[in-house]
Amino acid sequence: MRKRNEKGAGVKLLHYPPCPQPKKIAGLAKHIDLYFLTVLWQDEVGGLQVCQDGCWISVNLNVFSTVVNIRGIFQRTQETVIKSNTVLMQRFNASVLMPRM
Repeated sequence: MRKRNEKGAGVKLLHYPPCPQPKKIAGLAKHIDLYFLTVLWQDEVGGLQVCQDGCWISVNLNVFSTVVNIRGIFQRTQETVIKSNTVLMQRFNASVLMPRM
């Protein structure tokens, strides 16, 4: 679902259900989240990784918890005190639920 107001701010909701054949999934390339704030609700699938000191490490899976990512724009507003991070998805099902409004 996507909703945007006249000034350009918006909300985007995505749902990635578990893949019935996870061994056939290649994953996503590393990327930086496009939005200022990304809130991820973890389920029992997992697979999120972050790059720390040049090494990819898995984000600890805590079922039904929330992971919050702050986009690189925050880095610029804070005079590079906080470095933005790229994200790598190892297990990923590329289906998107976007109902018509």
